[in-house]
Amino acid sequence: MEGIGKPAVQTQEKARQAREGIRNQIFDQLVAGHVLETFHDDIVEADISEEAYGEISATFAQLSEENKRAVLAIPAALRTKTFAKYAKRLQTGELDGTGVVLDILDVSKRNGFTIGFHLSPYDVKHDKDGDWKIRGTEKDHRHNDLPMAYYSLDYAHRYLKKPAQFLYVIRAGRKERSLQRQ
Repeated sequence: MEGIGKPAVQTQEKARQAREGIRNQIFDQLVAGHVLETFHDDIVEADISEEAYGEISATFAQLSEENKRAVLAIPAALRTKTFAKYAKRLQTGELDGTGVVLDILDVSKRNGFTIGFHLSPYDVKHDKDGDWKIRGTEKDHRHNDLPMAYYSLDYAHRYLKKPAQFLYVIRAGRKERSLQRQ
């Protein structure tokens, strides 16, 4: 009786994969929604006109998911200053809304930036400059046991070796020379 049980195992594995796929999708949507909301708030605070904001939104919507992540990789601590500079460039006519998105994308691509996810048992507070510093504590055997703060690029690959209560969306550096490692 060869093959008995095989279809059941395959069905269970397919069901598990389907559940994981749904979890990934929900995670991506929740995180993207939060990041987009804070991004929007920071653009509004920079006093960017509605017309330019409309162009920014329309251009952003046309990007691939990978490119959207690159554009969203501006750390929260840098957004106010970054968007204020873009607001000035918009006001002088140096850039339009599309140009803002493409410029952010260009900078992110050149530097290998994307968004990543760091899980931590600690509620990391920002310092007086508004910067969040996540200190690495996990020894990374790939780099002479240098302490690192692990991150993932998606829900399925999150770091689960220690219990975590907090999720941080971080700017991840994907270039070979970056000190960051997944």
